[in-house]
Amino acid sequence: MAVKKIIMRPEGDNNYADELHPKTSVDMVEGIGDLTQLSTTEKSSLVGAVNEVDGNVGVIDTLVGQLEVNMNGNVELLGSQISNVQYDLYSLWLDQYYMGNVSGGINPDGSKTLFYDGFLNTDYTNMVDTSATVDTVNRKVVCDVSYTDTFALSATQGTLGVYTQASLYNGAYSNVGDGDTTGTVFGGEGATWNGGLSGYTYASFRLDLGSIKPIDQIRIFGETYGGSNTVKLFHCATSEDGVTWSDNSIATTTLRTGTDADAFDVRVNLNSVRNARYVEFTVGVGDAGTTNYCSVYEAMVRVMEIPDRLFKSATFESDFIFSEATLYLSVKKPSGASIEPLLSLDGSTFGSGVLLAERTDPLFPDYTEQQWKYTELVSGSFPVLQVNFSTTGLEQGEVKRFGVYLR
Repeated sequence: MAVKKIIMRPEGDNNYADELHPKTSVDMVEGIGDLTQLSTTEKSSLVGAVNEVDGNVGVIDTLVGQLEVNMNGNVELLGSQISNVQYDLYSLWLDQYYMGNVSGGINPDGSKTLFYDGFLNTDYTNMVDTSATVDTVNRKVVCDVSYTDTFALSATQGTLGVYTQASLYNGAYSNVGDGDTTGTVFGGEGATWNGGLSGYTYASFRLDLGSIKPIDQIRIFGETYGGSNTVKLFHCATSEDGVTWSDNSIATTTLRTGTDADAFDVRVNLNSVRNARYVEFTVGVGDAGTTNYCSVYEAMVRVMEIPDRLFKSATFESDFIFSEATLYLSVKKPSGASIEPLLSLDGSTFGSGVLLAERTDPLFPDYTEQQWKYTELVSGSFPVLQVNFSTTGLEQGEVKRFGVYLR
């Protein structure tokens, strides 16, 4: 084909008659000449790379579009600053949920800031003031439990009559509540009785803990003497008032088996945590084939303690001044537990909210999402969430996540 001439003339009066022929070839353009020498494999790789970039651009365009839809004017996402906080898909997921992008999500009108989910990692947590356990693996805060071995205030002979009791050989039932875990079979420091030659003989003990306590374990100290005998814990019941008793709370458990003198110190778990002031248990000894004895020196219970715990979020600084807030708090609150969320907008003055509603958390169905409203707060630009845990029950309280809309 013949080359077509293109005549170019400048605009205005700067007229000239030179003809410009914009002719060129591929080898005159920098870089293109080299590309023409690519092998078939290299060309295929280049095309694949271009397609991958094009696909990523499409994904980015989609995310940008979603973010633009969710920004709602001047919403600032505190805790979502990609420039200074490690981000992950879990964070983005919660972002979308709290901004109303997930079915059932809530997006209050007039929100200036969303400051959310302080339980992802320690970056969101004031670790100095937080006494609750921040579980960064399971992404939750737990009102943790501690345990204490506790002596009874006193001990007497058991009276439930589940097993026929033998007469004591020496010692006294009251010795089992004196706080002394040592002794000798024939010294009388505990309560000693003769074991069975064939079969078992029994002694029952009732402990008074002094007040109702949540317990999950009994610990028995004692010693046997004579023959190849076996000692077992046959029964354990609990009561809050000494009148109404639980069913047997343990499986029959061997405390020791062996020849001649042998001390034992054995823990036996109850089949559930029990609120109890009184604990009655029965120990049996026997199958020795010869004269034998058993002494129980002392018994203790393990008390479960759930003291008050506190979670406090890190303080965030904003360009806005806030005066009101709506909190969404996902909690696991057992019977007898109390979880009180307090909020500060100035970083130091905390106020209580009003619980408006509760529902099952759409993303974490084991938790209940609570909606709290805060209208009587000191205005400020430094939002901090504080959650107080307390309980008189037997289970731990947990907080999974939170979202705070600030206005």
